[in-house]
Amino acid sequence: MPKDLYSAKIISNAFLGLERDNGKPVWQDFNPRIEMHTRQAQEYGMELQRAFRQFENKELLSYKRSLENCCKQLQATLTAFLDHTINNYADATPRGLHEVARLLNILTFLYLELQTDAIGDQSQNLVTELRVAEAFLDSRLQVTINQEITQKLLNKILSLKSRQQQLQDILGERNSEEQLQELQTTQKQLETAIADYRQGLNAEIEQARQNRFIAIAGAREQATAAIVVAQNHLTAIETQLETATDQLNELFTEENQFRSQYLVIYPILVATALFGLVVLIGIFNQSTLLLLLQKFWANLVSYLLWTAVTILAYLGILWLKYSTNIRGRIQKVQKQIKRLESTLKSTIVELRRNYNEQLKLEYDLYAQNLRVEALNYLIKTVKQRAETLRHTLSNLSEIYNDLVAQRDQATTNFSEVRLTVLTDTDIDAYYQSFLTTLTTETFTQERISRSQSWKISAEAFKNQLIPFTRQQFEQLSNLSIGEVLNQSDLIAANTANLRLNQLYNSANLLLRIQDIDTNLNPTSQRDITLWVGAKDKEQMFSLYSRFSRTLTALVTEDERRLCVLTRSLGFPAYFLSQIEFYRDCYERTQSEQIDEDENIPDLIPEEIGSSRELKLAYQTLLLAIALGLLSQHSQGDYQFNGRSLGKDREQIALALATEFTFQELYGNLEERIETFERDFVYHKLQELGTSASSLNHYEGKLLDHLLSDYNPLN
Repeated sequence: MPKDLYSAKIISNAFLGLERDNGKPVWQDFNPRIEMHTRQAQEYGMELQRAFRQFENKELLSYKRSLENCCKQLQATLTAFLDHTINNYADATPRGLHEVARLLNILTFLYLELQTDAIGDQSQNLVTELRVAEAFLDSRLQVTINQEITQKLLNKILSLKSRQQQLQDILGERNSEEQLQELQTTQKQLETAIADYRQGLNAEIEQARQNRFIAIAGAREQATAAIVVAQNHLTAIETQLETATDQLNELFTEENQFRSQYLVIYPILVATALFGLVVLIGIFNQSTLLLLLQKFWANLVSYLLWTAVTILAYLGILWLKYSTNIRGRIQKVQKQIKRLESTLKSTIVELRRNYNEQLKLEYDLYAQNLRVEALNYLIKTVKQRAETLRHTLSNLSEIYNDLVAQRDQATTNFSEVRLTVLTDTDIDAYYQSFLTTLTTETFTQERISRSQSWKISAEAFKNQLIPFTRQQFEQLSNLSIGEVLNQSDLIAANTANLRLNQLYNSANLLLRIQDIDTNLNPTSQRDITLWVGAKDKEQMFSLYSRFSRTLTALVTEDERRLCVLTRSLGFPAYFLSQIEFYRDCYERTQSEQIDEDENIPDLIPEEIGSSRELKLAYQTLLLAIALGLLSQHSQGDYQFNGRSLGKDREQIALALATEFTFQELYGNLEERIETFERDFVYHKLQELGTSASSLNHYEGKLLDHLLSDYNPLN
């Protein structure tokens, strides 16, 4: 596949912009500002779900709209890149349009892998890119596609292709009947394998789409289930945390009771008892009290030491009891609370992540659909461009064939008394010589390039081509008779003299004046009259003066025509020649059988044998018939605007030329005819010539003259 027409890297880079709006990522994670307070797990879940719905209906919808806008920009970018590449490829070579049309077909070929000849070849086109795009989320959705069957069929096809090539090479070296039969068998096997591969690949693609549809539904269900599980887990953790907190508070209460009981109440009671005992002894026996006080002060240090030991022992016993009974339980509950708080935080994070994953799943699925849609749009655009190119090439081929047919059908009209300076052979020779000197790229450089030709209509192209072609030969249309005769690339010098001699000889055609000595009788001597353009008057006068001393040169406005009239006895030689010609024809009928349909040619020029007004009227009548301005009644009458003109076309033409009552109708016909395009008129005249079999010989000559006048190549 040509890298300049198709590049997977360029397409991949273009698709990177699908999820970026003005350079920034379209997707932003779901992250609501909601804090969870103690013993409000249910309320937190409801607030989080409310924020989820709000995000889904607002932000997610906005992200989807941004994706749609990015997708439209992507489609425009890919279309512009495609058109730019087509234009460059079309302008690169003379056959650029044909080549790019072929390559566009390859871009959308469904079974491109069948075009390869080796297993390792990885051919790519837009269809393969579409398959990759459709499988973009397969790993996330855990979709697996079984390609074993199609891969085996593809390997079989490649093996059969290799064997077919080997057999063709062997048959190229030597012809063997056995090898030929094996080649035919291999070809049949190859056709069967290709058909099986196409069927298997279509089934594989359809199965993959069904698997993806099921996987998408399962992924949505899993995302919803994960949210429910996380919410339930959060509620359960909250309940456990509340229970553990209550237990801890109870333990703290028990601890405070223990401390107050053993560190405050019991010591106070002991101290109170000792103090009361001392007071009672002092009340009842003061001497004993004094004795005890003397003894206490005498052994104060010992008593204080034993008191401290007693207190420490008491505190040790209390600590041991506290550690083994209350403190262990408090630490255990505190550890449980820390673990539950950590689990609660992770559950909150998981719940928020599950909500975000569900939203991201919907976003990714929407982006995936747009990605596939963009590729389908590109494939559709490529097919449209390919069809447009095929239509353009067909139109160009039709234009070429029409112009070639017109050139082949175009001919110079001449007779024995109406000669042409350049014959068809001379014109064809000049045309072929002209083509060798003409730059073939002139039209594409100056008028319409190949990259522009497929964007315009065939009519617009033709309207540019025909004037350009006429412009190339415009210099020839302005040449006079003398300039044509002096152009060596148009006609050789000896041929030019020969044509002038032929014209002079035609002026004397079949002239036989008997019993008169033209050299002695001055009234019967010949004189020659020339009608020639002012530019060539002197040249033609000098050339024809060698034939006769009685030569008269008259100036005519048409410089492309040279007329020679020879007169004898004061009459044009045409009339005398006509009499002698018919006499010979009648004499030949005595010995030869002439077909009834054969027309004896009329040698009298139309300019002399009929009036100019009658000829123009007859031509106008034929044009009106060809263009459908005159309708023919079932009985054969011609009508115009509801007015019957008669059946005889010659009488109608005579009436148009001479009768006053027909002049308004005549003018209307001419005005209506001038509104038609010349190419359309030429086409209708051709149809009249092929369909009308009732035209007489004179009408046929008029029709030929009209075809020559309206020919686009003239």
